[in-house]
Amino acid sequence: MDRVTQQNASLVEESATAAAALEEQAARLNETVAVFRITRQQQAQKTPVKKQPAPSAKMAVHNEANWETF
Repeated sequence: MDRVTQQNASLVEESATAAAALEEQAARLNETVAVFRITRQQQAQKTPVKKQPAPSAKMAVHNEANWETF
């Protein structure tokens, strides 16, 4: 029981450390991309993405002439 409790405490500590590191990285990322701002006019000029038609399914051809007997 003590071993499991210690493992659990260790995992909680590792998770907290990882969460703090992730929070710091997210803050740095926000600072880095903060220079990229667009105006409302630029947002309105976005070109819509053209939708590609879905490829049509092809029927399998049943041709026994290509089979060999072993």
